[in-house]
Amino acid sequence: MRKFTFLAPLLLCFNAFAQQEVNSLRKNQINPIFNGLNKNFVPYEVLLDFAMEFTNVEAYNGTLTDSTFVNTRVLGNIYKTLFMEKVTPNTQHFPLIETIAEDWVTKKTCV
Repeated sequence: MRKFTFLAPLLLCFNAFAQQEVNSLRKNQINPIFNGLNKNFVPYEVLLDFAMEFTNVEAYNGTLTDSTFVNTRVLGNIYKTLFMEKVTPNTQHFPLIETIAEDWVTKKTCV
């Protein structure tokens, strides 16, 4: 029951982001900058300079510091930043936020 009370608000929070209207102004401004880039050579189809950053993703490089503590808000910001870094609209291999949230809860309870 405790897992459910933690997971339910987390999933509802992430689902709330999906209800917003799509604003393509940023995309229309940034696309001409990367127009000459061959996006087939971008590893994992994710380009850091392509995104509007919600958090400094480069700080989360595997080295634990006092400023890289991760809670659900930070995890959501990292996900949103990575999701915006996609250079193609293909989301086939991009994990769903619900899957990440479930893994997050599972891993936290296993420790």
